[in-house]
Amino acid sequence: MKTIDEDIKSGQLKHVYLLFGDERYLLLQYRDKLINALTGREDTMNFTRFEGEETDSAEVVDLAETLPFFSDKRLLLIENSSFFKDNPDRIVEYMSEIPETTYFIFCEKSIDKRGRLYKAIAKNGSAIDFSTMDERTIQTWIVSRFKKEGKQLSAQTLNLFLSRTGSDMGTINMEMEKVISYTGERPVITDEDIRAITSTRIEDKVFEMIDAISVCNQAKALSLYYDLLTLKVAAVKTLNLIARHYKILLTVKSMSSASYNDIAKKAGVASFFVKKYIAQCKNYTLADLKNILEELADLDYAFKRGNLDEQIAVELFIIRHSQ
Repeated sequence: MKTIDEDIKSGQLKHVYLLFGDERYLLLQYRDKLINALTGREDTMNFTRFEGEETDSAEVVDLAETLPFFSDKRLLLIENSSFFKDNPDRIVEYMSEIPETTYFIFCEKSIDKRGRLYKAIAKNGSAIDFSTMDERTIQTWIVSRFKKEGKQLSAQTLNLFLSRTGSDMGTINMEMEKVISYTGERPVITDEDIRAITSTRIEDKVFEMIDAISVCNQAKALSLYYDLLTLKVAAVKTLNLIARHYKILLTVKSMSSASYNDIAKKAGVASFFVKKYIAQCKNYTLADLKNILEELADLDYAFKRGNLDEQIAVELFIIRHSQ
């Protein structure tokens, strides 16, 4: 990200950029920054977007060879293509022979860094990884954004905000807009503001439910399950979320000596949630977690065969494991 900012500021833009990773909000922000710095979307004669795995490499190269129309730049945006799986020779070779007037932006969710096209772009341009931000980076970004709006919040309120939004930057940005609007001219954001205006995620309810199950607080666990039913969350979806949560716990438990960042990456969660998962893991052995996951897989199979009432089965699972 810093590389792109510096390139735009200096006016020394590279002829090929690859933006990839799970953090779609930031990725799209920087994609648009590059587009605006090069041609802008409104220059339809010199800006072309290709999307999808059916994108034809020959068509891309043919257009790249075409001189821009009344401009000194032609920009090709290529998103979610199959190029990084197939590594077509013509595209790979073209990365080292791009004309002075042609620029490429590739956007992909995941990349194999061993691939020939990735290596060609890394050598001749810039490949930027937009992975989920670490806890400190996200917190700094939130505080900075609120400060620009004349707002401040305590560390406790910041942690509450993140616990309700998760780590997706797009969701965080949307919830921040709501908080800014809700607090009006008032400079200090409170816990009450966060609880009043931010959305409660289904995943948060499931987290609380398993927290209650893990300490045998059966009444709270069942109450949270009934809340989900009231919110019209299907029992089978709740079961899938419970299974996902226990899979994360198994990963965390099996990596107890690893760093938070390594655990977060392997488990597919934000690093600032790892501490909470570790706390839950203390109430389970590895064998417990494996047995629970086997039981959940059996329940899922029985659901699909129509052998069980889904709502009652999930309720019995909660009762059984919170005694």
